[in-house]
Amino acid sequence: MGIGSFNGVSTKFKHTLSNGDIGSLYTLMNDLPEKCKIVEIGSNRGYSTLIMSKGLETFGKKGIIYCIDPWGGTQTAGEGHIWITEGALSGDGVYDIFEENMKEYNVFDKIKPMKMLSEEAVSHFEDKSLDMVFIDGDHSYQSTYNDISIWYPKVKDGGIMCGHDSTDQNVAVAASTWANENNTIILGEPGTSLWKVVGNERFEMSLADLDPKLSDSDFGHLIFSMDMLPKKPLVVEIGSHVGASAIAMSIGMRLFHKEGQMTCVDIWKCMEDVDINIRNQYKKGKALKNPDYVYELFQSNIYLSGFTPQITTMRLLSKDAALKFKDNVIDYLFIDGTHTEEAVIEDITSWFPKVKIGGYINFHDYNFPNVRKGFCRFFSDKMKGYVNAASTMFTLKKTEEVKEAYEIRNG
Repeated sequence: MGIGSFNGVSTKFKHTLSNGDIGSLYTLMNDLPEKCKIVEIGSNRGYSTLIMSKGLETFGKKGIIYCIDPWGGTQTAGEGHIWITEGALSGDGVYDIFEENMKEYNVFDKIKPMKMLSEEAVSHFEDKSLDMVFIDGDHSYQSTYNDISIWYPKVKDGGIMCGHDSTDQNVAVAASTWANENNTIILGEPGTSLWKVVGNERFEMSLADLDPKLSDSDFGHLIFSMDMLPKKPLVVEIGSHVGASAIAMSIGMRLFHKEGQMTCVDIWKCMEDVDINIRNQYKKGKALKNPDYVYELFQSNIYLSGFTPQITTMRLLSKDAALKFKDNVIDYLFIDGTHTEEAVIEDITSWFPKVKIGGYINFHDYNFPNVRKGFCRFFSDKMKGYVNAASTMFTLKKTEEVKEAYEIRNG
């Protein structure tokens, strides 16, 4: 069962995981040692348990997941909409569903349910004995704070301490309070509602500063787009900013076992058309008298996410960078540069010949009028069979028919 199948089974589970959450949690399994020990606080019907179990299987890990939950409706304050239905189940009703789900998807042998409260279970584990702790239990402020406090000492040096629902105010405040008190850092994973203890102060401006315009659905779409590509794809991104989309595509390549390379093209200077939140990041760099501030954020995010080896940067204008590539070599082109109509047209004319027949061109912010106008200068959004619309992206497959349409309109 690959990650692409999860959406098909999700109706069997009561959960609040987005595509970005699923991809991030799944690929975290690749960062763990072969014989790993994981604790999950709050398992409910087992959706996140299933994702982690299948991730372990995919990446060849022989780990075990300790699933800690009273299965009585007391562990999920803040997600009351789920427990309205779960609370109606008597006795062991929710646990029985959990066990049935785990057996149906053949992962019951990879887990160990512990039907107890978090504070009861913690005494069963020695300090620095766990490779990962995933907290998704009671979402009240005090319970979240307590869970982080009592479980963090159980994680090995170099292990992973993370959790779900960083967008929940109680969870966010509890996590940041604990981090401040313990002189460490908790950051949100890009494009997800997951949080992770980083513990390195030099990255304090890192993942939290990712592109605010890249939504969860955008992030998930980029991850799953990589499944369409050949084994060793060449991916090029026009407009990288601080790395959110580059990280999403890198996660997708790892997830679908692609041995590809990515080139990120950006001048990393503020342009007049950019979103106000992005412009403010450049203003902050100016205030710090550091013209490379945003570029350094990008580098930091890529490093922190573990994808530095497969990413090359070209700090050039889009049209100048295109001259460095031969025609018909790119498998996936992601265009998210300057959003004026003229700039979009220039990106298309510069890069379209570089994409292979059968390759893909993905336009971000297609809902922007100028981006759409630039696109329609060469193509029709009515080209059925060659267009996949998702979130704010428009993905065009380069076929002979699409090439012909481009050549006629560019004639």
